[in-house]
Amino acid sequence: MRHRVSSFNEISGRYVQYEPEFYIPEQFRIPAESNKQGSIFPSDEWKRQFDWLCRRDVEDICSDAYETYKDLLRRGVAKEMARMVLPLNLYTQYYWTVNARSLMNFLTLRCAEDAQWEIRQFAFVVRDIFKEKMPMTFNAWNDDD
Repeated sequence: MRHRVSSFNEISGRYVQYEPEFYIPEQFRIPAESNKQGSIFPSDEWKRQFDWLCRRDVEDICSDAYETYKDLLRRGVAKEMARMVLPLNLYTQYYWTVNARSLMNFLTLRCAEDAQWEIRQFAFVVRDIFKEKMPMTFNAWNDDD
């Protein structure tokens, strides 16, 4: 018998029209020299020089992409085709079903110091929900750390 560890169901852009909600970081990071997959928050000098330019560029691209998406829809292009122009930082909704063992593994990996900043923020919120919904299991797991 196979046991399902988790499943995801995302709201499909084939059936709904996306809203112009994009993730724009408050602060951009630069590559870490010691970790090929990691990033670090840059110096204040870098932030003063480049952070606002990066934010402007990303906001402009998102706005242009969303306008193109809307134009394609107005011309009658199918939603599943029009969505291809939307960037990856478009917010979406999904439903996650996960067993406790897999959830604890996810939290161990994604709450770690070396995990990407954005996934850590998500994992911290999930951890709080886990603690609220399953306090005995959470406390047993948390004692192991």
